[in-house]
Amino acid sequence: MNYPGYLKIERSTPENISRVIINRPRNPKFTMEVEVHKLADGRRRKGVIKRVQAPNSVSGSYDTYARHLARGERFLEEALEAEAEVAFRQ
Repeated sequence: MNYPGYLKIERSTPENISRVIINRPRNPKFTMEVEVHKLADGRRRKGVIKRVQAPNSVSGSYDTYARHLARGERFLEEALEAEAEVAFRQ
């Protein structure tokens, strides 16, 4: 998993829903909040994007914005897969 500049912050709720915040602190800066549901067997579904925050300077450059948003989604998917592998080994 090679995604320099992306951070993952996770908050769990009692309803088996995790709110995951993907943050990119470098330019172009943005924050994406994703809701990930945990299934009964411990696996997680692919997240649903609930909120995206970006500066106005990025709004005119849709290709850059979309590229970093897609990269943030891939970062989240690979992070969840890595956590599942660790949980499976234990």
